[in-house]
Amino acid sequence: MFLLISVDFLLSSGEPLRTCGLSFGDFCRPSSPVKRIGNAVAIRTDEFGFLGIEQIISVKLLGIHLTATLPAAVHVEHILSLANQRLHLLDLLKYQGLSPEALHLIFTSIVQSVITYALPSYAGQLSKGDKSRINVLFRKALKRGLCHTLLDIDDLTFTADKRLFGHISELYSK
Repeated sequence: MFLLISVDFLLSSGEPLRTCGLSFGDFCRPSSPVKRIGNAVAIRTDEFGFLGIEQIISVKLLGIHLTATLPAAVHVEHILSLANQRLHLLDLLKYQGLSPEALHLIFTSIVQSVITYALPSYAGQLSKGDKSRINVLFRKALKRGLCHTLLDIDDLTFTADKRLFGHISELYSK
């Protein structure tokens, strides 16, 4: 969900503007750029000097990319890009002579952790194509010798869900 602040509320109180370090003067200049209030609302003046609200297509919240329709494709694209960059770094470390055990440890730390971060929150929205692309990344890492075991996104999801719900049930059993 995106937070929308009404223009009437902004004009009457001005508190959200002060909280973000803005003032009404920022919106009075015709050449003022788009100003963001938080991550979900952008306010700017149009050619007539009126305030308008621009809808933001996606927002990054706590490291997860969210969109209005909540598909995980934007987030998957981001984590795959980041993971591929880190695989390249691991390739360089392997070329420098780092041991397979150390490569596996670093892979777990900098690649697997990126993919499994907050996995239960977006795993339900993963399409078959998204899962396939993530599994291709794992196969590529194994083929290059950057990890010891072949990981699967469905297995990781099951493990993360089991751990999450184990913690929740532990809290309520006390």
